[in-house]
Amino acid sequence: MADGNSVLDLFGDPVEECARGRGRPEHKWTLRNSNKVLLLFAARRSKADAAAAIGVSVRTLEKHYFRELSHRHTAALRFEAEQLDRLNEQAKAGNVGAEKELRKMLERSVLEQLPKSMKPAKPEKVGKKQQRKIDAAEPPKSSWGELLEGSAAGSA
Repeated sequence: MADGNSVLDLFGDPVEECARGRGRPEHKWTLRNSNKVLLLFAARRSKADAAAAIGVSVRTLEKHYFRELSHRHTAALRFEAEQLDRLNEQAKAGNVGAEKELRKMLERSVLEQLPKSMKPAKPEKVGKKQQRKIDAAEPPKSSWGELLEGSAAGSA
């Protein structure tokens, strides 16, 4: 924790004054940086991205955040499980918005688990020119008699 007199940088980290000794001060593990690293791993980002986000080298990340690195491959799953748990607790308490979001997340999860052959096919997008060709190939929805009657009524 920083004291009340310390200066914070753009991201809220304390800026330490340079010591008179040589070299860079040793990195200190913080809960905030740990959470940042875990969130980046949950977003399936690389070790280099996580290291850059907290301002250290990959080697320093490996040295100080080894626990987070051990959860790297399961971080996304654990994050999703935590989200589902929180939504479920809110839904039990009567939060209708949480119920709807929980249902959406569960349906999305079920669809992701289906093999590609069972997933509903997305309709093929048709461009303007192709749609005009399709429309031209279809018979008109009205007969000539209806069209002539409409023009005769308009001229009378």
